[in-house]
Amino acid sequence: MTPNVLVDSGTENINSHVDSLISEHDITRTIAQIDIEFSNSMIEMLCHRMKHRYLFTIPLTNFDTLKTLSLFF
Repeated sequence: MTPNVLVDSGTENINSHVDSLISEHDITRTIAQIDIEFSNSMIEMLCHRMKHRYLFTIPLTNFDTLKTLSLFF
């Protein structure tokens, strides 16, 4: 089964580096509001809130702390 990644049309998702990653690792990319009708804005807002209202208010001393706190959220 080929993994599919849902992205928006931002430059961080549509560029030559991502293109080569996708082609080298057998991944498909679906671009919201281009390849499909709906948007990924709801999940983007969840991630934004997790970062700005939760994670950025806590000292993140290492990756394990970040992982633990993200799983808690």
